[in-house]
Amino acid sequence: MSIYSALTRFVATQRARRLHVRTAMRIAALPRGMQKDIGWPDGIDFDRDFHGRA
Repeated sequence: MSIYSALTRFVATQRARRLHVRTAMRIAALPRGMQKDIGWPDGIDFDRDFHGRA
């Protein structure tokens, strides 16, 4: 694996994580009733789900 491909993979992973967190935060900001309508889980452990490798 070259340095370029490793860096490309790292950037792609970080971009995907950032998108995932941003989406979760936007959905979490919705009213509780809307969250239930779309099937969003009640409790999210942000430390485990977004910062660690679960």
